[in-house]
Amino acid sequence: MGKRVEIEQLNQDIAEANRKASIMKHNILPDLDLVFNYGRYATADTLHQATGFNHSRYSISLQVGSDISRTAEKAAYEQSLIAVKALRTDLESKKENISWQVRKQWLSLQEAATRMDIRKAQIKTGEAKLALAEVKFAHGMADNFDVIEAEKELQNARANLLDAEISYAIGTYNLKAILGTLVPRN
Repeated sequence: MGKRVEIEQLNQDIAEANRKASIMKHNILPDLDLVFNYGRYATADTLHQATGFNHSRYSISLQVGSDISRTAEKAAYEQSLIAVKALRTDLESKKENISWQVRKQWLSLQEAATRMDIRKAQIKTGEAKLALAEVKFAHGMADNFDVIEAEKELQNARANLLDAEISYAIGTYNLKAILGTLVPRN
């Protein structure tokens, strides 16, 4: 499964969805600002007495810039979790689909191998029929048409074997494609 591009892509999509979900979870926290103020001032009874800044003032405060309940952010976080679950379900579905395709192609290859064995047996039978027809023709027990018919059956059996071998080769390449090993990747 690790060699399939679709599986790799879905794993990357899941990692990205998890990253987005963690960002959405962080966004649930309210925006708090810590404000720290410092100032120097002077006190005087009249305007002419204020000559220097001899007092300091410190202030600290917390400010919230938005809704404390963060309902929109919570909804976005829940949606991101749903997206992660959906991607995981897609990944499992894709793996099951690939397993099904591999089984189907494997059975097809086994059937093609069985057909090749049958065709090889047909070729042996055809060669035996041709040899018998040639012996009969040589001794005058059969006519020319029996030999021609035996040759025709032998040629058909050879053509059918070639077709079965081609089907087996195509099936092998299809299996490699399904497994993701047909084209090597770096």
